[in-house]
Amino acid sequence: MADITTEVAVLLGVLLAGSLWVWVTIGMRLSSRSPILEPADLPQSRLPPFSVAVAIAWAGAGLVALFVNTHTNTGAASVDEIRRACARQGLLFLLILSPLAVSPSACLTDFGLRIVDWKRDLRHGALACLASVLPVVLVLLATLSFRHEETEHAMLQLLREDRTPSTMLWIIAAAVLCAPLMEELIYRVVLQTWLAQWLPPRAALILAALAFSAVHRFPDALPLFPLALILGYLYQQRWSFLAIVVVHSLFNATNLAVLLLSLQPAF
Repeated sequence: MADITTEVAVLLGVLLAGSLWVWVTIGMRLSSRSPILEPADLPQSRLPPFSVAVAIAWAGAGLVALFVNTHTNTGAASVDEIRRACARQGLLFLLILSPLAVSPSACLTDFGLRIVDWKRDLRHGALACLASVLPVVLVLLATLSFRHEETEHAMLQLLREDRTPSTMLWIIAAAVLCAPLMEELIYRVVLQTWLAQWLPPRAALILAALAFSAVHRFPDALPLFPLALILGYLYQQRWSFLAIVVVHSLFNATNLAVLLLSLQPAF
C-alpha cells in the first residue's frame, strides 16, 4: 500500500465528512419514520426475453470465470485490451438496449431509461455516491491485510505504470463511462428488475448486488457490496438509470483520483 499523501488525506476527509452528513440525515429520516427516498411507480411492462438472456449470460460468464480462473493477480492491462473491452461493452449495451427500444411490450421509461428530472437524478446520484463512501472505507480498512498492489484492478495497475495522456484518457473512458453504463444496465435495469418479477424486491436487490460484487473478484468484491446495495436501493426507489450511472461514474472517478494523487509525479 502506498503512503497516504496530504492531497489524498484531504480528499478522503472531505468525502468521509460528506458521507457522515448523508448518514446522519438518513438516520433522522428513519427515526421520524420517513422513507429515505420516496418510491417511484413500479414498471408496468416486461423486459424483452432477449435482453434478459444476454444480461444473464454476461453476468453468468463472469461468475463462472471466478471458478475457472482462481488467480486474482492477472497483471496490468494494456491499452489495446482496454480499447477492446470498451468496444465489447458498447456492443453489449446496444444488444440489451435495442430490444427494449423496439419491443411493443416494453417501455424504456418504465425502466428508468429517460431524462425527465435530470437535476433531481444528478442530486440523488451524488448523494448516493457520498453515502457509499463511509461503508466502503470501513470495509476497506477491515480487509486491508488482503490488499496490495498485485491485487489491484488491472487498469489501476496500468495507471501506475503508464500515465501518458492517451492511456489516461482510455482508462477514464473505460472506468467513468463504459463500465458504469454497461454494468448498471445489466445488474440493475435488467437483472434486478427481472429478479423482482419472481422474488420480493429486497431479495432481488441483494442477489443482484451479490452478483455485481462477485464478478469484481476478491478482495474488491467486499467493499463493492455496500456500494451495490446502495445502487440497488436507489434504482428500486427511483427507477432512474441516470441516477445510478452517476453514482457508479463518480465512485470510479474518485478511485482514479485517489490513486493519481497518491502516486509520485511521472517524469
